[in-house]
Amino acid sequence: MRPNTPALLLSANCSIGDKSQHITSDELYKLFMTIGKRKLTTLEKYIVEIIQTEAQEEEIQNFQNRYKIPSSQVKALLECSPYADLTN
Repeated sequence: MRPNTPALLLSANCSIGDKSQHITSDELYKLFMTIGKRKLTTLEKYIVEIIQTEAQEEEIQNFQNRYKIPSSQVKALLECSPYADLTN
């Protein structure tokens, strides 16, 4: 574990048993920024579910602040239904 690795990323990756499926900070940022604008992969749906159910509020806020993610995008990710079709 690198000391600068965001806690939210660690939480997401700890839930993924297959290390080859682990995501990067950039991929997590992209997930926040594109939520509701495209179809999610199966892995992304799982990551959204993990963030919604297991991540601490502080982890989410720290990631948001570090990567300058708009509050509207955080809200969209936290309120979406990951297994529903988000593109309408």
